[in-house]
Amino acid sequence: MFTKGLAEQIFWPETGDLDHTTLTPKYVDQASVQFAINTFGPWKQIFDSIYKNLEDAGQPIKPMSYFHGRTPKKELHPKISTVGDFLLRYNDGNEKGLILVWGKKGKSNNTRKGYDVILREETITRRNLKKKGVVWTWDEKIAKIGGMKIKKNDFTSIGEFLESMKGQVKIRKNDVSKLSNPVMLASAYRSFSGKPTARSEKLDDQINNVMKNLIK
Repeated sequence: MFTKGLAEQIFWPETGDLDHTTLTPKYVDQASVQFAINTFGPWKQIFDSIYKNLEDAGQPIKPMSYFHGRTPKKELHPKISTVGDFLLRYNDGNEKGLILVWGKKGKSNNTRKGYDVILREETITRRNLKKKGVVWTWDEKIAKIGGMKIKKNDFTSIGEFLESMKGQVKIRKNDVSKLSNPVMLASAYRSFSGKPTARSEKLDDQINNVMKNLIK
């Protein structure tokens, strides 16, 4: 079941074709496997890294359930409609790492809600530092006069990063977590339950062939 998730979500090609009948690409290629390696770590460590950070991340809901791979922004962003909505996706283009997309409270003249929902994107990348070892670094964007500066914050895991991001925001009279409503990749269909499908088994075979070429 874990392999099924890897085949359909992690090894996601940049030009993966999606249509109204499918949520994930129908194939993997060498470039998509290499991109996953660049993001989650070397091949010998990648499965352990993915498992610890997306499956066993110490979070109430597993991050793999709301990891949307390379789903286009035009499809993802409308899903963030309420303060507290959030999801994970791959970084743009060939840039390694992940992006946390979440809905932030903004100011508005909206008489119904009284506020706007602003989309924020936070980039987090895996780094192997000489003194700290493997960390996940969040590039925090801090406004300053004349522009923006980036502050690098290191975490031991994606789970620790997500925990630090939760915070609190006041909506009317209630305090709400900044990350309270995960936008799932789909319904509970694939929190790694049920038997592998013929499609996922085919993807597994494709991954094996790709990896043989990489090893060569």
